[in-house]
Amino acid sequence: MENKPPLDLREKYFNSLREEIIGTRARIFYTLLVGIIGAPILTYFALREDTHVMVLMLAPFMILLVLVLYLSEQASMMQAGRFIKERVEQEDGDWEHWLSTKRANAPEPQLFSTFAIVCLIFYVILVSFALQRFANMKDEVNPSWFFDLYIHEFWKFGMPILYILATFWVLMTLLRFWHSALRT
Repeated sequence: MENKPPLDLREKYFNSLREEIIGTRARIFYTLLVGIIGAPILTYFALREDTHVMVLMLAPFMILLVLVLYLSEQASMMQAGRFIKERVEQEDGDWEHWLSTKRANAPEPQLFSTFAIVCLIFYVILVSFALQRFANMKDEVNPSWFFDLYIHEFWKFGMPILYILATFWVLMTLLRFWHSALRT
């Protein structure tokens, strides 16, 4: 039988959590990339007169989805860092403890808030384009058939309600997780 060294569980935790943090950082990068490229592209299509109403309707929700994905990944990364700090590290000079002393100069809060604000600005712009288009749809649609009239009323009244609900949901999610997404 081989003599195996005793399993250092703390080291295993640290290594696996650091790998998780590295993977999360990569997903954050791709989410930021999609947001930075996708938001202007969606806005471009929203400004076009020939844009299909479904593209215009879903564009604001896509912006919110990118923001929530970013928030989720950021909170997950910070949660892994918190676990390392509280359960794995033993001394104040270890990695996460050292990082906590440097938080005042860390760029994450500024980057996080900037991305959230930019996403919300694009969301408001896209919603305003969508609502303007929905308000003008009566001129475009000849509601001679009941279904056409029903769809028109949905665009005119249902979509603003959906946008309001989505806005409140994202704002409440941001408020709930803002602090935990920025601290270890």
